[in-house]
Amino acid sequence: MRTLESVLRDSAEALREEASRLSDRRWTPPEKPHAARGVLIGLSAAAIVLVVVGVPGWLASQTGNGPTNTAPPVAAPPETTSSLVDTDLVSPLLDFQSGGLTSDEFHNQTQRALASCMEQRGWTYEPTLQDSSFPEPRTVGELREFRRTSGYGLYTQPEPTDASPKRAADRNGEYYTSLDEDQQAQYRQDLNGDITSEGEVPVDGSCEALAEQAVDTPGTDQELMADMRSLYSAAHQTPEHMSAENEWKACLADRGYDIEGDGHPVNLVDELAAAEPPPEELADFEVEVAVDDFECALTTTMPVLHHLESEIVEELVVKYPKWNGTQVEKDGAADPPATETSTAG
Repeated sequence: MRTLESVLRDSAEALREEASRLSDRRWTPPEKPHAARGVLIGLSAAAIVLVVVGVPGWLASQTGNGPTNTAPPVAAPPETTSSLVDTDLVSPLLDFQSGGLTSDEFHNQTQRALASCMEQRGWTYEPTLQDSSFPEPRTVGELREFRRTSGYGLYTQPEPTDASPKRAADRNGEYYTSLDEDQQAQYRQDLNGDITSEGEVPVDGSCEALAEQAVDTPGTDQELMADMRSLYSAAHQTPEHMSAENEWKACLADRGYDIEGDGHPVNLVDELAAAEPPPEELADFEVEVAVDDFECALTTTMPVLHHLESEIVEELVVKYPKWNGTQVEKDGAADPPATETSTAG
């Protein structure tokens, strides 16, 4: 599990003590509220880093202590309404980018296409298929339930019982080491063009590149993705979004959270995790924080982001009509484009 640096452990201890007193699904702030700073929110299915409040998958940076505040907790504000309904997508942009696939579905389809391509070139490759039973909420209603039961999905999920992806990866590694040096070099070329840096794009004509083309989602269109990043960055600088983010922070402040700068309450969960409390205690605290976050976002940032992302999707499909209304077929394995004949030794 992810932890922060050891310098955060003192502040995490205060949160640990507070978590043990949780009741009625409400977090009462300690005497020195903790301030979350500088968190980035990554989407597991995305090739672009999106700050979409409400989708699991987090990269947390350092946090710190806020000013002393001994005032009694402020009561939560009256319930407000949201323009979103449970069937609305949390992120229209993510759904468009992924062609409607979950991250597991995209991974499994590309892995099957990759295995087919490598077999055509004379190699043995076993696809490392993921268990798709892990919930990946895409709609507001699904996210509401996910937050209620699993928080952010960080420290609340049981260890996977299906070890098949690891076994497949191990067998692929054993096969690779059984090859001689020249064969290994050719294997790497056929696999991805022998790229050496993490995050580097597979070389055109390699099996990884062909497998991505076989699944064929907007997220594999590099030109479109560059435009998407630019449009999304601009959307976050609009007065509409900045105002909604301030409202979200104010709502959280009313519930006892001190959010500074680009911070996020998920940092508090990581702080507590650094103190290594009992797993049940950590999971309960994560759910408390995630539910508060969702309830505040539902009436502030989420409707604004939904609107801005919908406009971005409309602009992108005008510029890239190929992707207008495209949804990837979810059933069955994707077949890669025809490849060259076997290059195995």
